[in-house]
Amino acid sequence: MGTPEEALTQRLILEDTLDIAGVAKDFNWNSLKSDFTPFVFVPETIMPVKVSVHLKSGSIPATIDALDKLYRSLMHNDPFEYNFLDDSFNRQYKADQQFGNIFGMFAGLAIAICCLGLWGLSSFTTSQKLKEIGIRKVLGASVQSIAYLLVRQFVLLIGLAALIAAPLAWYGMDKWLSGFAFRVGIGWELFVVPIIILAGIALMTIGLQVRRGAVMNPVDVLRSE
Repeated sequence: MGTPEEALTQRLILEDTLDIAGVAKDFNWNSLKSDFTPFVFVPETIMPVKVSVHLKSGSIPATIDALDKLYRSLMHNDPFEYNFLDDSFNRQYKADQQFGNIFGMFAGLAIAICCLGLWGLSSFTTSQKLKEIGIRKVLGASVQSIAYLLVRQFVLLIGLAALIAAPLAWYGMDKWLSGFAFRVGIGWELFVVPIIILAGIALMTIGLQVRRGAVMNPVDVLRSE
């Protein structure tokens, strides 16, 4: 492999012998799922097949109309066709964007179902422990200790779920990223931050039920027993 300076002194033989005018840095012409590929820019000296135009964001419609009129004045029988480069790049990642939208929708649905399940489980657990809570409060237990008693088992369940889900999530992300020639690393924050957020959502979901059990009047519970 030579240097770019050495390439300028060489010639490239394709259909014709070409002088090398310059060497550009590697850049992604296709999707990031594809590695860098050799690319040659050859100037059209007779009739350009395609023309690239850099447009300002505030004058796109007016510029397109002017290009249309200019093209029709030169090429009377050919239709004026154009496309935007960013649309071409977006089409390359359309499948990934759709996958992300579908995955996000099902993830949100799963979180909602889990919250409903936690709400029902916390309500059932609190109801089952009403007598125990009443006795503890009569014996002088504080609201904080009662809340800890009710929340502790849910925290253990959330931790167990995180230990199971984290390796599965890492494996799925690694398999998905393996389809790209250029990929980012999988950092610890991609697991810790979602676990903290989901734990907060779970604790807020069961918080009302825990508060109901922690602040209840023990006399009412023990009288009913």
